[in-house]
Amino acid sequence: MDAITIRRGFDILDLTPRIGSSIEMDVAALTRGEYAAEIRDILERRGVIVFPRLHLDDAQQLALSRTLGEIVLLRGDGLLPITLDKKVDAFAAEYLKGSFFWHFDGASDDVPARAAILNAKRLSSVGGQTEFSNCYAAWDELPVSVKTSILGLRVVHSVEAAQCLVNQTPTDDELRRWRSHEPKTHPLDRAPGD
Repeated sequence: MDAITIRRGFDILDLTPRIGSSIEMDVAALTRGEYAAEIRDILERRGVIVFPRLHLDDAQQLALSRTLGEIVLLRGDGLLPITLDKKVDAFAAEYLKGSFFWHFDGASDDVPARAAILNAKRLSSVGGQTEFSNCYAAWDELPVSVKTSILGLRVVHSVEAAQCLVNQTPTDDELRRWRSHEPKTHPLDRAPGD
């Protein structure tokens, strides 16, 4: 696929026909929000954006995040380590197990976040094959009869259900923690921008 230069220093390459774009740009321009509107538009259309070789520190990652929208705080500092090592972060290690199966980030929030911004600081020597899907593209491909039959349906998401997929024999304490998160109901047929 061909790269497109929007403006000098802002180059986009679509990675596949329906999902994912790579953007090459200057870190300072990115964290100042010079291209925030364009990036939000690309994210809405393409679902996934890769910014290769940026090597952002935590402060820069948060600055980038703020240019794209409101930060959903899972913790006070706005950062959640992606680790399954309980010695590094016990909360993250337990919480992230529920993301092993198909999910969308923010399903257990009243209003799901626009996006998750991941920053690979140390790659695992095994695993790590995160996969993404473009649900808008999938919706576009559905037959009209299927779209009509599911229009208006709502889906209940719960931390407990996600965690039970990877831990079928939870302790009473684990169940109590999972159930402390109120289940959330979202439309099955969420439109772009919802």
